[in-house]
Amino acid sequence: MEWIQNLSTALRYIDDNLSNEINVDDVSKQVFSSSSNFHRIFKAVTGISIGEYIRNRRLTVAGQELCHGKEKVIDIAMRYGYDTPESFSKAFSRFHGITPSDAKVHGDKLKVYQPLTINITLQGGFGMSRLILENFDIPFSGFAGTSFINCFTSAYMFLEGINGSEQERYFFFFDTMCGRSSLRPRYDGNASKMQMLICKKDFYDGGSDNNIDFLFGLVGYNYNKITSSIKYSEALRKSIDSGKPIIVRLKSGKWPYRIITGYDDNSLICPDYDGAQDKPEQAPHLDEIDALYVFGDKSGQRYTIVDGLKRIRQVMNQNIYEKNWDSYMEKLGTYRGFFDVDLDEKKNRIKRVAETMWDIFNCHNFRETFCFYDRPDVNIPGAAKLSNPDLAHLWQIIDGYPNSYNHTHDLAWGLIAIESCTDWSRDGHASNYLGPLAENTIAQIAQNDKVVLDCIEKAIAILEKETE
Repeated sequence: MEWIQNLSTALRYIDDNLSNEINVDDVSKQVFSSSSNFHRIFKAVTGISIGEYIRNRRLTVAGQELCHGKEKVIDIAMRYGYDTPESFSKAFSRFHGITPSDAKVHGDKLKVYQPLTINITLQGGFGMSRLILENFDIPFSGFAGTSFINCFTSAYMFLEGINGSEQERYFFFFDTMCGRSSLRPRYDGNASKMQMLICKKDFYDGGSDNNIDFLFGLVGYNYNKITSSIKYSEALRKSIDSGKPIIVRLKSGKWPYRIITGYDDNSLICPDYDGAQDKPEQAPHLDEIDALYVFGDKSGQRYTIVDGLKRIRQVMNQNIYEKNWDSYMEKLGTYRGFFDVDLDEKKNRIKRVAETMWDIFNCHNFRETFCFYDRPDVNIPGAAKLSNPDLAHLWQIIDGYPNSYNHTHDLAWGLIAIESCTDWSRDGHASNYLGPLAENTIAQIAQNDKVVLDCIEKAIAILEKETE
């Protein structure tokens, strides 16, 4: 329980030095810990960051001094680390709901954030206070929020002891091999058949049962999906006690997945989702959980790298079959109705195209997976097959320019620029030709998809021949 003593020491140090210059580094040095590691422990246990705790305590004490003392606002502001009365007043008002000048008159409205103390009661079962996976320091990819793929990547890397600096590379690999980075959004906004297979409705989710089974099978781990709420507590305790993080899906939210790395009585503990988009600040409660995904033992691959390439092929062929890009071009061409609609509809069509281009940036994940074909050090069974010299020319095409995913990436930015930079009021007639310009750009993106699909087809043939 050394961490309890360290937290108590840190809390005392903070309160003894509220009027001095202190930061995370200063606090961490008091307990002989690295700043990043101690900050994660502090936030996991207290629910707030060290910086937020210091700010809350300073503003509490400042409020009491303004209410009962005779000092000027500027003096108190400087004492507690604020360079100007304006910055202090803004922070003070946000915290207390009243201005510093009102503190004497309305002292009863001042908020009080009491000093934290650590009191641990050891009990049996799930109520036993523990922090098992405090060394979980794997970051998350900034190309997604807490999607299933992002959480799965970080959990897998922790279990395999892989350096966290490689997280984004592994995220790209899983995102590509499962087929998600080959998905293409429909113009009408409805989910395609392949999107439903991999992600269900959310384009970035990656949390369908089919996809989850594929990812666990690709890395050779057994897993257990639990949806009975009466089993959650026991399953969480057993997984954490065995040294394994657990992935949970919440009942609602844009990014509904979380990693649980510990428990404390009936509270769950999560890592700092460093790097993830819209990263959650609080751990979920048990009653918010919809399902658990528990890592089991390793038992060998159920899906291979070739299965991943075939999955990519399936998605890309279905994109063509459903005529996803055709539905865009039907809305944009010179003689396909773009000239005939009013200005507002023209704007709406170009805007819709630009919106979907943000989803097309998954081609970056795809390209990154194959452009490092000469680095076979990915710790995933069978990944070294991608460094086969016979495949090098195919990966160079995907990584090359034009007719590649480098090209698609730039074209997508171009379509976003058309929507965001166009002054529609300057020339009504000229604006008619923005549609055909977008149409031709979409046609090139569709052609690039076909070129990449051809590379995947040839790679599958090469690798299958190798195993004959």
